Amino acid sequence: ASTYLGGSSTEKGFDIVATANEVFVAGNTFSSSFPGVAGSYDTSLGGYSDYFIAKLNTSLSGLTLATYLGGSSADDYQIKLAVSGSDVIASGWTQSSDFPTTVGSFSQVANDIFVSRLNTGLTTLAASTFYGGNAGDGVYDIAVLGSNVYVAGSTSSTNLPTPSGYRTTAYGAGDGFIAKFSTTSMTLTSATYIGGTSDDQARGIAAHTDGYGT
Repeated sequence: ASTYLGGSSTEKGFDIVATANEVFVAGNTFSSSFPGVAGSYDTSLGGYSDYFIAKLNTSLSGLTLATYLGGSSADDYQIKLAVSGSDVIASGWTQSSDFPTTVGSFSQVANDIFVSRLNTGLTTLAASTFYGGNAGDGVYDIAVLGSNVYVAGSTSSTNLPTPSGYRTTAYGAGDGFIAKFSTTSMTLTSATYIGGTSDDQARGIAAHTDGYGT
């Protein structure tokens, strides 16, 4: 089975997650008429482009619901998804200072990443935060394990928040980073730079239990 998915303008797909009963797709859209958004968390295009998250049945014959996710500026780099229980976790890169966040979140410093949690019905933004420093930051992968969300990416920032990190200061012109957030509140619990004296990027991440914790 296969299907088209999009509105009247241009779309890019960046990630897909399949569960036993549903398929979640995330990407970027320039369409003000993206299908299936009625009744969702965000029903209108907020900027020149926004991210979208869409939910289909596993046979790809029906679009269950879709939502926009973004602010008033272009949100078009990439978005990564993870689905855990009743939660959809999304992380990407945004230029929008008004990207939706929740109480207690980090404020935007430069072009930052975001980490957001929605319900699998795509009707509620439960928790959302910016994460970044004084320069450009990007995300490449996300993993969820229990009550923790792990994000991997790259940064040119020299003041990235790195509580309890292996490396708390920048080392090269550009470094990779790994950050750990509470799934419930999207509170940052630990983070680290990772890299050497040249440019580095953390392109993938996986999380598993080792028998002694998570």
